[in-house]
Amino acid sequence: MHELASPTGIIIILILIGVGATAVALLSKYGALLKQIEALETYLHNLEKQADHNSGVLFRVADMADQVRISTAENTTSIEAMRREIGHLSDDVRGEVGTSRAIEMARSGASKSDIAEKTGMPIEEAEALVTFHGKKRKS
Repeated sequence: MHELASPTGIIIILILIGVGATAVALLSKYGALLKQIEALETYLHNLEKQADHNSGVLFRVADMADQVRISTAENTTSIEAMRREIGHLSDDVRGEVGTSRAIEMARSGASKSDIAEKTGMPIEEAEALVTFHGKKRKS
């Protein structure tokens, strides 16, 4: 026991106490670091699950965008077909209105050249209208 009371023994005891205190402090820090690592692992696992979910959502959105593109192309084609049909119908209506006007003009006694000029109708058609619908001249 006398050896422990010597200056060398006291230094050894202090060193052992220091090493022990350091070991306790390091173990405490190690435990805290382990808890932080576990928390980070949980966080990363949740991020991975969220990334998988987001990836699935993005694939569904991409599929919907493709469907919208296809529908838009089909709708554009339908709209163009409707525009052409409306144009044809409009031309038919204009033609019928022009023909009706030309017949009225012929019945009023207008000449074939007046009818052709005012309706844009070819002179041959205007002549036929005057022949069939124009005022009959007494000879």
